[in-house]
Amino acid sequence: MFPKARAKENIVIANPGKHHFYHIARAVQEVDHAYSFITGFYAKTSGCVYKSIEKKFSSEQIKERRESTLDERQVVSLWWLEGLYRTFQKSKIGKHLFKEIAYLRAFDLITSIHAKKSIIFHGSNGCCLRSLRTAKKNGAITILDQKTLHPIEWGKIVKEEEDRLGLSNSIFQPNSSQIASEECDVADIVFVPTLDVYKTCLLAGVPKDKIIIIPYGVDSSKFRPGLKSDSIFRILYVGNINAHKGLQYLLEAYREANIKDSELLLIGSIYEPFKRILSRYKGLFRHITYIPNSLLVDYYTNASIFVMPSLGESWGLATHEAMACGIPIVTTENARGCVEDNISGFVVPIKDAVALKEKIVYLYENKDLIKEMGAAARKAVETTSWENYRKRIFSVYQYILDEIREGRLPIDPTAASQYSESFHKTRESMQKASGS
Repeated sequence: MFPKARAKENIVIANPGKHHFYHIARAVQEVDHAYSFITGFYAKTSGCVYKSIEKKFSSEQIKERRESTLDERQVVSLWWLEGLYRTFQKSKIGKHLFKEIAYLRAFDLITSIHAKKSIIFHGSNGCCLRSLRTAKKNGAITILDQKTLHPIEWGKIVKEEEDRLGLSNSIFQPNSSQIASEECDVADIVFVPTLDVYKTCLLAGVPKDKIIIIPYGVDSSKFRPGLKSDSIFRILYVGNINAHKGLQYLLEAYREANIKDSELLLIGSIYEPFKRILSRYKGLFRHITYIPNSLLVDYYTNASIFVMPSLGESWGLATHEAMACGIPIVTTENARGCVEDNISGFVVPIKDAVALKEKIVYLYENKDLIKEMGAAARKAVETTSWENYRKRIFSVYQYILDEIREGRLPIDPTAASQYSESFHKTRESMQKASGS
């Protein structure tokens, strides 16, 4: 049942979902070195598996699990494993959190078989500890993608909030802090997307010279400003609906604001333990469980403002997609991303429904400011592209491979980061000089 590792799998990239790892795989493909990308379901363009799954999903859903520029021969799709997980996820047997743990552990176990053949292994936090150890044992350079806030610090905030609300721990695996610390210990290099993630890693004891900050991107050509189709003052939130996203504070703020001709629209899956909290606000909001990413632009452009009340975000993809659509943001100090306070939106303290209400009402009463901040939001993310992200990943890999060829080991992450910065600036200067 487990796939055999390929004979020349020199670079192994592994992530069970999509996230930003399709962009990492694209960048590594440009390095022109043997590689494999191990993931969950991947919509390949041929084969009986794809044909059977194609019938069960919309074309938009299929598009989200495929990257047209990737050589799909290098993609190892563990579609059956993700299929099992999703089947059990829908059943009433066992708790959701433990089903997810089983899935991630199984993914890591299978990935570790491929990691034996790697000279570089690149995994995602929370599901690659065994693979990192295996790769390290066999002499590979190991990269951890710490795409979330480090759970040692982040877990304290979440636990305090869930205890306050009387909720069971709904997002953290048992021993998640220990696992995260061990992953960071084993990895030679730790990629983080923001300064906030960097800070939580430092507080958790991760050596700063291991960490390289590479911001994620947003597709500004896909997410663009558009015309709003109605006059409703619409407050939009996109993301998982649970306690750590701070929805309880947004709901309270909206109820207290009592704004005429307005709507609070929440798009995302509701975590089971949070349904009890939502029931207190029945009839106050409109909810849509799922919208394909390719169709979200219509919802962004029909929003007046976007609110991200999260207690903590590593990046906040939806926030940046909304900014690209020219929508002003109201967010928290732990989830600000590229948002500049009083310029592209407002930044308020976490767990502060009063501050959220004040900023929402202020924007409602100042329509001209919505346009002004929306334009600033769009401008702020225009340089935050996935292309730039791939260039940075490419340059780090280029540096590592050059060091391996020259026998200059172990790898110096600080030097790799400096090389990446220099490489990126040189490429930008050349492009400007050529007018491209």
